[in-house]
Amino acid sequence: MTKHVITVGLEAHDGTGKSSLSAGLREIFDGDVRLNEGQYKEERDLLIERWKGGEITLQELDAEMTDSYQRETEEINLLIESTSRQIVILDRTWASFAADLVEDYKKENVEFPHFGRQDSIVYPGGVLKPTVTFELKIHEDRRNKQVEERDERLSERDEKLRDDPIYRDNLEKSRKRLGCVRLLMRERNKPVSALRAAQVLLGSRKAPPLRIYPQGPLFEL
Repeated sequence: MTKHVITVGLEAHDGTGKSSLSAGLREIFDGDVRLNEGQYKEERDLLIERWKGGEITLQELDAEMTDSYQRETEEINLLIESTSRQIVILDRTWASFAADLVEDYKKENVEFPHFGRQDSIVYPGGVLKPTVTFELKIHEDRRNKQVEERDERLSERDEKLRDDPIYRDNLEKSRKRLGCVRLLMRERNKPVSALRAAQVLLGSRKAPPLRIYPQGPLFEL
């Protein structure tokens, strides 16, 4: 009997509520959560710093990051094979890098190499594309407030997200090209936000559930 495990990617700007939604979905579905931390996060942060410092080109950054995500995919596949759960929740995936990468190639006036048909963004070979990827969205004022409440120095990216609405809009367009499903995180409590995400996965009177086809990665909402 073929084993089916749903992988759910969560993409959002910092302060939007990924960690809370991860915990809520884990509780609802009794699933596994793989957080964006540890070895791979450290090596990717270092690669980005090397690129910003002029040590490597954008194309080299792209290749090295792809290799990193391919190696992580191998680990995630092992987790999928070994878990008794039916859902694995991923706190950020290659989509996080790709959305920014589009803007970086644009600034260098170089053609973005990952576009597919109708300007969709195609995941590189060997890099996991989740069954469904949610793009979490909240009002920008609320997100900035939650980031500031952490009492941490804002990263260069967070400052740009705060100050540049065109940049924010372009990132959201790229996530749409990646096939992300937007999930509006309204002013409500955390369990309700998780239930809204679960409703998309399970379906409702207005929308069919996520259907998974054994023969290949064909998914419908």
